[in-house]
Amino acid sequence: MSILTIQNLQKTYGKARGVTDLSLSVEKGEILGFIGPNGAGKSTTIRCIMNLLNKNSGEIFFEGKPLLRGDTTAYAQIGYLPSEIHLYDNMTGEEMLLYNASFYAPGSLERAEDLCRRLSFDKKKRLRALSLGNGKKLGLILALMHAPRLVIMDEATSGLDPLIQEEVYAILREEKLRGTSFLFSSHNLGEVKKLCDRVAIIREGTLIRTAPTAELTEGSVTRVRIATDDLPDPALHFIREGDTYTTLYTGDPNELIAHLGTCRLKRLIIEEPDLEEIFLHYYQ
Repeated sequence: MSILTIQNLQKTYGKARGVTDLSLSVEKGEILGFIGPNGAGKSTTIRCIMNLLNKNSGEIFFEGKPLLRGDTTAYAQIGYLPSEIHLYDNMTGEEMLLYNASFYAPGSLERAEDLCRRLSFDKKKRLRALSLGNGKKLGLILALMHAPRLVIMDEATSGLDPLIQEEVYAILREEKLRGTSFLFSSHNLGEVKKLCDRVAIIREGTLIRTAPTAELTEGSVTRVRIATDDLPDPALHFIREGDTYTTLYTGDPNELIAHLGTCRLKRLIIEEPDLEEIFLHYYQ
């Protein structure tokens, strides 16, 4: 069952494209990776979900009900981590956590204390003095401290050192086991493969593929590498490096063999590509 459903979302900026007819769902208890290059429409989609932008058309539902601006009951169950953190500069981290806890049920401050410890966040510093990484830590704590049912994250680990990133991954896995759902936007395809149950790929404001992460990396796309002195069939779109040619192939394996039969091979390697190669395949 879906906790978040987006139907036919469209957002334009004057004549500029933002998001075009995008439909997407996040299932309860899953981490959905939302990937695409800068300008693809990821942040626009997220801001429309959070009602920080007015959409041109389309519907957004949280647990089956329209998600409307001013619906404090629904938004109290959603955690949000933007790609850039902008808070009250004169506050300390501790003051910001106390202020945020005042909007939620008892227990959120205790959760915040535990997250501060696990993420090595110094809550005594004023927010204007925080580094990029420490600002991101605070944003993570604010997004998670009230035990939301849905968490929307835009570049959750950018600016964090590798040890803290691993702790963030551990926290998200624990939250998932408790039934929390995540829309997880990231440029780091390695962490998407490590964390996410499914992946949604967006290109130029349009969703072009949604599939289980394992399906994207196992069997649907094949990396083919050959060594030959001949010119291989142009239909396979090989990229040449010396006498070696490489391509990502989708389709009938029998047709692949027929194409490869047009040249004399010195070497043939067929293997699974990684997620980054698959991502680039969809952007050719």
